[in-house]
Amino acid sequence: MDIGPPCGVPEAWDYDSLCAAVRPYLTEKRWQHTLGCCRTALALADRWGADRQDAMCAALLHDITKKLSDEEQLQLCRKYGIINEYNGSEFHSLIHADTAAALAADVFHMPAQVVRAVALHTLGDSRMTTLDKIINLADAIEPGREYPGVAEIREMAMQDLDRALLMSLQSTLRHVAAGGGVPNRRTEEACRALEQNLQTNKQENTI
Repeated sequence: MDIGPPCGVPEAWDYDSLCAAVRPYLTEKRWQHTLGCCRTALALADRWGADRQDAMCAALLHDITKKLSDEEQLQLCRKYGIINEYNGSEFHSLIHADTAAALAADVFHMPAQVVRAVALHTLGDSRMTTLDKIINLADAIEPGREYPGVAEIREMAMQDLDRALLMSLQSTLRHVAAGGGVPNRRTEEACRALEQNLQTNKQENTI
């Protein structure tokens, strides 16, 4: 496992330099997904007033450890003190969010808000910032994604960020349940928080 910056770490990343640094970490398929995620994240950042630099960095970095083996993921967990809270079936598909966040901080020297958005891009959280929501949603609806309901979520993403994210996370929960898996508690908590936000906003708008 060769984990380290493929080039010198600049004081401030621009799109081209970060793309060049990230590309060696990804398979071709994952690279195309990452580029789509970045374009989507930037569009959502413009729509919802998030910082474009943060959105760009988090989107490009969110899957940088995705291609690692389980043993390599465990090595990173030990190195960075990451506590594995995933069950056996979840580990392979979810741990990369934690290890990618660790590398975003240690190798790429990203600020805390970018590291957090990378960490939350799979499961979500009950307390998500606008950037967190954008990266989670961009990962789910970038142009390469094809699954039932994605077109409706893409449309909603430009109208109501919370509702679109709720639709996306609920779709994930249904997919997990349909496969016989146990829905992750963090995603369920994120959904409840989004539902509460939407209800609060609805009540405020009727006053």
